[in-house]
Amino acid sequence: MVQHDRATLTFGQWMARATDAANCLTDLGIRKGSRVALLAGNPHLLDSAIAYIGILMCGGTVVTLCESATAHEIEQAVMSTGAKLIVGPQHVAIRLRVRQVSFEETNRASDVEFSSRADPSSTADIVFTSGTTGRHKGIVSSNWNVVVTAAAASVPSQLKTLVHGIPLHTYAGLHVGLLRCLVHGIRHRVLRAFGAAALVGAIGEERADMIYLTPTMAKLLTTLPTLEESSLRSVRLAYCFGARADPGVLAALDRILSRGVVVNVYGITEAGGAFVAMPYHPLRPESVGKPVDGTRVRVCDVDRRDLPPGKDGEIWLSSAATASRRYIAEAPAAGRDVFVGGWTRTGDLGHLDLEGYLYITGRRKEIVNMGGTNVSAVEQETVLLRHPDVVEVAVIGRPDPLLGEQAVAAVVLRQRAELASIEKYAASCFGSKLMPEFKIVGALPRNALGKVMKYELIQMLFDREQSALSD
Repeated sequence: MVQHDRATLTFGQWMARATDAANCLTDLGIRKGSRVALLAGNPHLLDSAIAYIGILMCGGTVVTLCESATAHEIEQAVMSTGAKLIVGPQHVAIRLRVRQVSFEETNRASDVEFSSRADPSSTADIVFTSGTTGRHKGIVSSNWNVVVTAAAASVPSQLKTLVHGIPLHTYAGLHVGLLRCLVHGIRHRVLRAFGAAALVGAIGEERADMIYLTPTMAKLLTTLPTLEESSLRSVRLAYCFGARADPGVLAALDRILSRGVVVNVYGITEAGGAFVAMPYHPLRPESVGKPVDGTRVRVCDVDRRDLPPGKDGEIWLSSAATASRRYIAEAPAAGRDVFVGGWTRTGDLGHLDLEGYLYITGRRKEIVNMGGTNVSAVEQETVLLRHPDVVEVAVIGRPDPLLGEQAVAAVVLRQRAELASIEKYAASCFGSKLMPEFKIVGALPRNALGKVMKYELIQMLFDREQSALSD
């Protein structure tokens, strides 16, 4: 494993230092079932990785938080999970009386042998969702679930080195990144923070043959002015996941990776190791692929009945890794609506075609009912992104006294672009009845994985309007 500053940790050193951490944590009273908040982050990759495994060896549960989380976010997570200890780069100023220890303290060498107390059924970690449409929810994973997820996707044996800038505290950074590399014995380099130029530099230094990207990262990489295809020549496999990818971005990524394969991956944190994936193919640019690694997919109507190919409904996912997943006790009602009989309801809308390829067309919570007509925010976003002057777009709904709801498109435009051109284009695509209202913004609010935080966008747009009216 390689940190951003080129500090390294072998797999043997990782386990030895995790044993030291487990001894330290045991002395601090951590036992089987104890919950420990870990302030994990890319700048402290090695220390975070050591502490994570050390907590598991004690039989404890890791409550994974970003090392730059605010005091309020830490307090909320500690209170909702009952964590009795906080481990991180340094102590944080919070109002709760919870013991804190630094990585330096847990990294002290010990000569005491340690026998792991972890078992497959006990809880391994609690990872919080990205919360793009509401409050973050903590998702509980067992040790069995974590291992199945990390081992789920087979990695070609010839691939040796992974480089990425995915935030470590996320499900993708932790389970799909860190732990998958541990299971498969892959050299793993993580950027301190993602930057397209930094990624290209790290690929060259490591001669990386595999990279992870979110759609936002992929767009930044493909539009990097100084990018030369020769600098990506070593890459054989590029996974793109974390949000629905713009087909145009996938096509651009496929072009610049002349010797590599771009794999589009669909899944959600709640579903764990259940994934749908496919190598990018120009004949099916809108599809996210077929189920992989034992994943099952259903498309259901509102009465939870399976729908035939071509009919849009809610997407359900299931795999061996999803059966034991749940929300923390703070949100049991929400969990009963999401985790149903070994299946996970994704909240995404889509359909399967006759050959079993899955297509995403929207989100259950992102359907705007305009005068009795259901308008998919995702479909409108996809269409608007085809206009050459639209850099980014997010469609939300606002209350309307006549229609019930009105679609609102927040757009980031290229320099010197005129909104009238976009409005004319939209009218030709949607017609006057389903025409969105446009709001020009400088940037869309995004989380650590680059997903648009729509509830923050709603607050930003409508709070701004209220402020203007009151002035």
